[in-house]
Amino acid sequence: MSAGKETNVRQAGSLRITLSELDHRPLSVKDWLRVLPAIVLSVVLNGVFLTVLIVMNPAAVRADNRLKWAQPEDQTALAENEDEREKSTIDIFTPEMDAPKDIERTEKLALPTLDPTMEEKPTGLTQPPPEKDPIGGAGAGEDAKLKGANLAGPEGLKGDPILAEMGALGNTGSLPLGGGAGINTGGGGGSTTGGGFGLRTGDLTAVAKRLGGSDESESAVKSALHWLLMHQGPDGRWSLHKYHTHDRRCDCQTAMEKEAIEGKDPKIPRLNPDDVAATAMAVLPFLAAGHHHLGQKPENKTVALALRFLLNRQKPDGQFESESFTMYTQGLATIAVCEAYGMSQDPALRDSAMRAIRFIVTAQDTQRGGWRYQPNNGSDTSVVGWQIMALKSAQMSNLPVPAQTLENVSRWLDLAQYKEKRADRTLLKYAYAVNLDDPSAPGGPGTTAAGLLGRLYLGWGPRNAEMIQGCDYLMETGLPPAEYKKGQNRNIYTYYYAAQVMHHMGGEYWQKWNPRMRDYLIQSMEREGHRAGSWDPTGDTWGRQGGRIYTTALSALTLEVYYRHLPLYRREKLDKESNEEIARKQAEMQKQAVPVKSEPKSPETKK
Repeated sequence: MSAGKETNVRQAGSLRITLSELDHRPLSVKDWLRVLPAIVLSVVLNGVFLTVLIVMNPAAVRADNRLKWAQPEDQTALAENEDEREKSTIDIFTPEMDAPKDIERTEKLALPTLDPTMEEKPTGLTQPPPEKDPIGGAGAGEDAKLKGANLAGPEGLKGDPILAEMGALGNTGSLPLGGGAGINTGGGGGSTTGGGFGLRTGDLTAVAKRLGGSDESESAVKSALHWLLMHQGPDGRWSLHKYHTHDRRCDCQTAMEKEAIEGKDPKIPRLNPDDVAATAMAVLPFLAAGHHHLGQKPENKTVALALRFLLNRQKPDGQFESESFTMYTQGLATIAVCEAYGMSQDPALRDSAMRAIRFIVTAQDTQRGGWRYQPNNGSDTSVVGWQIMALKSAQMSNLPVPAQTLENVSRWLDLAQYKEKRADRTLLKYAYAVNLDDPSAPGGPGTTAAGLLGRLYLGWGPRNAEMIQGCDYLMETGLPPAEYKKGQNRNIYTYYYAAQVMHHMGGEYWQKWNPRMRDYLIQSMEREGHRAGSWDPTGDTWGRQGGRIYTTALSALTLEVYYRHLPLYRREKLDKESNEEIARKQAEMQKQAVPVKSEPKSPETKK
């Protein structure tokens, strides 16, 4: 053989197979047996390598294991939403959102270190038990009337000048705000939901029917949630003025809405462009129905998307940045974040909730005790109402609130409160503002309902004579019409606040108010086409500014009053109190009342 030929010949016992040899003949069985170990080893090593890549992929498994949800790529139709939401997961704190560029992000703001012994262990009674009979817990266990009632809350955070006074305000019992025991967050048997949100679990229809709702009212709530879900934007937001762009099938806008969006007449109010307030308002009915962000249902992912939108617009100081920021924005967004935290106890939300509350605390008008449109710039009862709800939601979620802040709020309500003498009785009202050049300053049923709800959360009970005078005024001026007629004047803002007041009052007030309110909202809900499940803003006092998202969200929340919050007071003892005693108290208050000047005859222009 020549030297060239020898290079292509496999020598006996050699494991090497030359390329030229493969050109002349196929491999034998013996050849395959010799290379088989190498093939098996290669397959095993590649399999291990691919497995490690999948397991360690940071997009699939987050090291901090914080909130995740599906991100829809196209939310133009409900069916597409539900399919797309199952395809991917996104971390709630990723900076992928189109947030304002001037917001500096701090994922972990340095807050005071909590003392766990102060956080979790009650320190005993901070005051004698109140005269009312509080509800102890959220569940139906035998201890529901005992556990949690009248216990003090944590003594406060350490080392922060703003939060240093957050002591002994109570986050575990059932007294009102500031009374030393929190709001209906007792440890009775039943729900595991945190704080005072225990009724939001289980069979909500059964709870609603037991407390004054009906199958029809629950059906209306479900339809409203369906409509809101369809009109959520792909980035999680709702929009008061652009909601119709979030679903290509939407034809929900009325002529009034289109006119309010175009804004051709400068004298006519335009729809508010505040998407942060709209998102917070629209997500609240989902939270009220027991849907938080941890879960795989479409409603859970709707909430998760909304929370991500809100959190990506929160500045390090706690403010929720918006195109049209007011303290309405802050109050609504804070309520949403606090409720989501209280329901889920997800630690990823606690920092955001604490910062939001802290911003409200620092924004308070300390001279008069309230809040107005911008921080530290006056007080009005309408803005104050939302801030009280935010503080209440914080306490229900076991988050502390400064005692001084609550004392300041009471001072504002004292300033805004005034009385009207009628021929046979005295009625109590709350002004929108005090000493302002505003024709609506004397207030009306909307501001009165907001003021009375604040009083209930700050300690007034249903036997308080002034509380009774205020509720008498609401019954006289704020009841929904007996029968719905399309386009008629109405005020869902008043119904929303007054429903909560009457729910907590119970007794005859609730028995008269509830069926009128419930049936009116059921009758007035849209039932045809793409509008089905929403409420027409035409004719509503604030329909031009809030639009269909506003009227739908507040209408749904009003119908969820039965389980959204526990009633503050039990009625058994109150119902036994003699009518003569109530009449005596009212007579005493009437003697003390001072006549006031008649109000301007201009229509109510403030809530």
